[in-house]
Amino acid sequence: MIFIRKKIINKIKLEAKKTFPEECRGFLSGIRNKEIYKIDEFHPSENISQTPELGFEINPECQINLQKKLRLSNRKILGIYHSHPNGSVNLSAKDIYFFNDKGLLWFIVALREKKHSKVLVYMRKDCVSKEFLNCEYHIENEKFFK
Repeated sequence: MIFIRKKIINKIKLEAKKTFPEECRGFLSGIRNKEIYKIDEFHPSENISQTPELGFEINPECQINLQKKLRLSNRKILGIYHSHPNGSVNLSAKDIYFFNDKGLLWFIVALREKKHSKVLVYMRKDCVSKEFLNCEYHIENEKFFK
């Protein structure tokens, strides 16, 4: 099960609108206990792609620095989020190519005309095939995470 703070979903949607028509991107952190994910924070990242309106590329230094910071707590990177300014909630060919970690969640924010947004979450079915699961997530208030 995937639980995410309501304010995190709202911040991701807002960031997607701010960066439109370019893709927003970043990391999601929290606590994972077996198959239960509790996402309590988001970490925007610089898009170093040469064509930010067509894709995203996260600066590896940003990921390394975040992992070092999270090591001091009981939290980990649980997922990546990015937007699709073309309005599609489907994984792109580039998403599929780079989506290698079975335990990592991919949140996609689909935007249409900078106004309407929809969020879908994907997870790899396994490390061998190119099959992906569309995951249900639950938006929770702050009390749930305390």
